[in-house]
Amino acid sequence: MELLIAAVLIPIIAFAVFSNFSSATRLWKKINQSDWQEDIQIFSEKTDPVFMNALKYTPIPFESEDGELSFASFIRTDPKLGGDHGIGEVVYSYDEAHGVLLKSERNLSELFREAKPVKRPVLTHVRSCRIEFYGPTQLSQGFEWKDEWKDAKGNLPIATRFSLEVDDGGEFHEIALVFLIPTGGA
Repeated sequence: MELLIAAVLIPIIAFAVFSNFSSATRLWKKINQSDWQEDIQIFSEKTDPVFMNALKYTPIPFESEDGELSFASFIRTDPKLGGDHGIGEVVYSYDEAHGVLLKSERNLSELFREAKPVKRPVLTHVRSCRIEFYGPTQLSQGFEWKDEWKDAKGNLPIATRFSLEVDDGGEFHEIALVFLIPTGGA
């Protein structure tokens, strides 16, 4: 009789244990799964203030070249330099080989010492990235999106657009993010 009860209970207990491990494994995979929409939202929220604080500063021109964008903005700095925020150079670049959008910042001290910037990934799983700039046409008759930005007077564009293609595990999503520059267009 006891043997019969044990024979019936063992499969039930084994099924319960297996079910719990299976559920925990699925939950762990779901938690650690990258959600491209959340990544884009975080990138957008962290990048918007950088462009909102962009400024015209002669030693750090707003320019783009070969898919890399650099400009002056207010950034976090070492409090030893006189405050927790100051003027610095911000650089966004796309690493096509690794599918990563990178950002680096250097304060004025690091810039003039020519310290090598530390590039940090701000967005991963990027299949392609195109950076465009909204500003006046050559004849100043209107405005248009341009692939590169170099203004002889050092003026900033009105807006910057990141056109991204994001890889979501074999499914690709195209998205365009526009960042306004309040000091641009002057």
